[in-house]
Amino acid sequence: MSFILGHELGHIKSGHVLYRSIAKKFQDYLQQLNLITLGLANFPAAGVEIAISYWSRMSELTSDRASLLVYKDLHSTINGILKLSGFPSNDCSRISYLDIEKFKETFKKQARDFESFEIEKLNKAVRLYITKDMSHPWLVFRASELMNWIESGEYTKIINRDRSLIKGEMNIKTCPKCNGPIKQNDKFCGSCGFQLI
Repeated sequence: MSFILGHELGHIKSGHVLYRSIAKKFQDYLQQLNLITLGLANFPAAGVEIAISYWSRMSELTSDRASLLVYKDLHSTINGILKLSGFPSNDCSRISYLDIEKFKETFKKQARDFESFEIEKLNKAVRLYITKDMSHPWLVFRASELMNWIESGEYTKIINRDRSLIKGEMNIKTCPKCNGPIKQNDKFCGSCGFQLI
């Protein structure tokens, strides 16, 4: 449940709901334009639709990262992704041939190996072509991106509240009392009221 909540809140916090609404409306306008121009608008509209669809799939990766920030555990987040895909829960003792833990480990290995598969441009082009009409990226791609995000160190910086990730915040002064941000000519801290000069 935490995975779904974190994932959907990630969509909301990132503004995906607004952008998806705009994209849907834009696609409706393109269809109307296509009818008016007797199909001539179909060629440029196809490129726009491919870009919108690609953005939509990539927004799922952002929301998966938000879910990982809620869970703070890669194993649980990947379990959430698998459960959303319809994979059975851990209580599968009735199915003798199904070893869920072995499957999860195999899935994680496949996710680690996925990046080496994507190195060749042809493989990436094939993936983009196959997934162009999908609303969500492949599960193994989602898991691979989560693993890459953790390995890049960005996840750890966010968890440790490293402020250097925020653009333009490298040169911001902070209040000596509360560490709140202060502007160049401030005489008092806007957060705690401490006199700066």
